Amino acid sequence: MKGSNDASLLITPEYRQFIEGLKARVAAARISAARAVNRDLTQLRQ
Repeated sequence: MKGSNDASLLITPEYRQFIEGLKARVAAARISAARAVNRDLTQLRQ
């Protein structure tokens, strides 16, 4: 499929579901990282 300009892949339900799942994983990772940073910063202040 490499080099293919087939735009029909972009509208399949499976692809949309994959992208939505990926977005959710990225958002969860960002929240997890922010919590870890905040935890470490509060430990430094003690």
